[in-house]
Amino acid sequence: MPSREISVAVTEPFDFDLTLQFLEGFSPTKGEIAIDAGSLEKTWLRDGVPITAKVRRAEGGLACALSSPRRIDEDAARAMAERVSFFLGARDDVSAFYAIAARDDAFAPVAARLRGLHHAKFPTPFEAACWALLNQRVGLPRAREMKSALVARFGAAGAFPEAATLARATESAIRACVGVDRKARAVWSAAQAFAKVDEKWLQTAPIGEVDAWVRRIWGAGDFTAAFVLFRGLGRALPPPAGLPWSPAFVLAAKKTYGPKATRASLAKRAAPYGEWLGYWSLYLWASTFVHPR
Repeated sequence: MPSREISVAVTEPFDFDLTLQFLEGFSPTKGEIAIDAGSLEKTWLRDGVPITAKVRRAEGGLACALSSPRRIDEDAARAMAERVSFFLGARDDVSAFYAIAARDDAFAPVAARLRGLHHAKFPTPFEAACWALLNQRVGLPRAREMKSALVARFGAAGAFPEAATLARATESAIRACVGVDRKARAVWSAAQAFAKVDEKWLQTAPIGEVDAWVRRIWGAGDFTAAFVLFRGLGRALPPPAGLPWSPAFVLAAKKTYGPKATRASLAKRAAPYGEWLGYWSLYLWASTFVHPR
């Protein structure tokens, strides 16, 4: 099988062990990312061809061993380096976030304990969107079943299908996988949208424009838009809209800010973080299951 070695730069501080712990505890991708002995292995699809990256910490950054059934040319290697880097938040400069955190008496110990944790996102923004749409109003096991069915029918090598692949599928074919008309329509609509958009635009355009773009996907509302921005793109709207008001997040926030914390008081605490609101949310959530060794 063709292989190739590439390097991915990181912006320090970057604690890869904390990233691996976070991914181990992230249930939507459990079983899809192999983590062992300080490395992770993940497969992506690029124009329908699976490319697997085995990533480990190395001096100066991350070392990635790529393998694929086809030759990995310069374009594919460059695209994979960008994909791995964005997925792991490797180049995020979090110094401004830490400066704000140092002035937050309740949160400062959390930031110090998790120093070096970067924002590991969904493997692609499209996968994040599909998960958000599938996971609404159903239990986690059922959402995982639907996602696994899409991977089995339209993906390859355990990788979630690309938007272009699902955009070419019929809505009825997607329905045969997920078993629910509304879910099939929503996933198909997301595929149509993501197949036509430039991912760099999603990463860099004014956040209000991206938020509005996500909301035009059939079935997408407040939850889906905030989820795609945060878990797919590492971005967050100003509070309170940008806060992930899930029971797990509220519980984590109360462990840091006290049991009497309310949505209003948490939104006030969040306000100074500005563009770093996503990292603040991430650290609060991660503090309940990620522990430095």
